[in-house]
Amino acid sequence: MSPNLEATPKNSAAAESPSLEQAIHIDPDGDLLLCVGSELGTPLNIRVCSATMRRASPVWKSMLFGPWNESKPAHGDWVVSLPEDKTWATRILLSIVHGNFGDFPKEVEIVQLYDIAMLADRYALLRVLWPWVDQWLESARIKEQMTGQERLMRVHAAWQLGDDELLAASIRDLICGMAVGSTDEGRTRV
Repeated sequence: MSPNLEATPKNSAAAESPSLEQAIHIDPDGDLLLCVGSELGTPLNIRVCSATMRRASPVWKSMLFGPWNESKPAHGDWVVSLPEDKTWATRILLSIVHGNFGDFPKEVEIVQLYDIAMLADRYALLRVLWPWVDQWLESARIKEQMTGQERLMRVHAAWQLGDDELLAASIRDLICGMAVGSTDEGRTRV
């Protein structure tokens, strides 16, 4: 399991079943309901296929089919809570692994790309992003106005997604954009 992902031992109390009224059905016939994120206050409920998730990610395989609280209960609905995962990035990854390629944008902002790369790394899914990486990284190329945080996110995303050219340019941009003690919006403060 990823160091950022802590599974709950099976003897812990199970989470209460959420309402399915607001569920997004990535797989309408899916056997698993994910309660994702809490950055919007209420988790997003997403219906998925556990077998698809198991095949896509060794982390999901261990989490869902290992000796953890997230594995399928003997009775009742199968509900797994992922409160630390970003809802938007999770929807993108789940859409990709379920083959719903029209369910996500062709271009992403650097913050979104960073979130996708971080989540894909957490679940050992970076390889499933390869068909879209070039297009998404193109939208993350050097821009005139970027905050220091966005510059750092671009460095990390370029590194995670294997774009050596963008990584080098992003590091140069980060270093050249630094100013000791500056409070300028577009410059990184050291």
